[in-house]
Amino acid sequence: PQLHGLILCLALNSSVFVGSALMRGYADLGNCSSLRQVFDEISVKDVTSWNALILGYMDLGLTAEAQRAFEVTPEKNIVSWTTLVNGYITNKKLDEARSVFNKMSERNVVSW
Repeated sequence: PQLHGLILCLALNSSVFVGSALMRGYADLGNCSSLRQVFDEISVKDVTSWNALILGYMDLGLTAEAQRAFEVTPEKNIVSWTTLVNGYITNKKLDEARSVFNKMSERNVVSW
């Protein structure tokens, strides 16, 4: 919270990269509400911020929230898809992981 407060004072919270790093930290701490708050504070969200949100939800075991975030992500990339697949695997939802994997239009070494 102190670091987040400092970032707010310095007006760094709108930065995608700072926001994504903060989101990662809150997910590691198990703090879902702060994870979402930081995401909402990012003024211009890009694929990096959306991927960080999806990853954070998956790390917290919130697979339905991660799926909803994925569905509304404006521009998905291979990292978006792979994050969702890996998150389902981590959360032992193998049918969902396979379903998403089968829908991927592009696969790379990481996704395999």
